[in-house]
Amino acid sequence: MAPDAPDYPATPWGVLPDHTPVKVLSWTDGTWDAGFEIAGVVAEGNGIIGYRVRRLSNRTVLPAWVSIHEVVPDRHGG
Repeated sequence: MAPDAPDYPATPWGVLPDHTPVKVLSWTDGTWDAGFEIAGVVAEGNGIIGYRVRRLSNRTVLPAWVSIHEVVPDRHGG
């Protein structure tokens, strides 16, 4: 990789655009919870380290961002 190349996330789906339906890894029991969408990216340096997510039921953006490894695309749309 070139020294100035962006350090994009090492996930099979790459960078998820805003409004993509996703499942979020539950911190309490390790299951994947549906009903969320991408609300923005969290960047550090030259890459993306996480996402801001929005709960679809009430359109609230969660106060804490989640790691790129704690979200997966929801193929069923949340």
